[in-house]
Amino acid sequence: MLPDQRRSTPSESRAEEKLGPGGLVIVVGPSGAGKDSLIDGFKADAAGHNELMFVKRLITRPAEAGSEDHEEVGYTELEAMIKKDEVALSWAAHNLLYALPKSVDAHIAAGGVAIANGSRRIIPYALLKYEHVLVVHITAPVEVLAERLAQRGRETAEDIANRLKRAEMTFGSAPNVARIENVGSIEEGVRKLSEAISTFYAPFKGQFLEA
Repeated sequence: MLPDQRRSTPSESRAEEKLGPGGLVIVVGPSGAGKDSLIDGFKADAAGHNELMFVKRLITRPAEAGSEDHEEVGYTELEAMIKKDEVALSWAAHNLLYALPKSVDAHIAAGGVAIANGSRRIIPYALLKYEHVLVVHITAPVEVLAERLAQRGRETAEDIANRLKRAEMTFGSAPNVARIENVGSIEEGVRKLSEAISTFYAPFKGQFLEA
């Protein structure tokens, strides 16, 4: 059984004491949209900006060459960490557990912005926990997504069709949502991502505390 995801969110009594003054950027989107490419491109451009934290996720999946740079954690170990509130946020998908490390909270408390490849499942909990949250929805037309997924050669046509059924996303009450249709060059997508994060961060940028 998967752990109760509410364990990694603030209690009802703390709902009004949201963590800040910094914020969390949750990058979401369907497979094939190019989330990792845009995050990596923006990370390269933002080198030296200590106020920005590019989150390395904890995942119960082996770390392999060519895949996402994540911290591999055993299922039982990560499940225990979630239950003991030793992660910032967590979610389950595809028979795996995912989590953002607790260091995210410390960075946001210092006034910085943490940028994470996330899931729409954690958005309601992030809105309860953090004072400032930006959802960046990276997407592309269905035919483009299908072509990119086929080029990977990792999935069957049936798997691709199932993924595309989940391509459309809604974000409920999220107040800050930036949508990027990633159909141009990587440079263009990175510029749009940078603009979205800069606009989000501008109101509280001066509060970052240097380590």
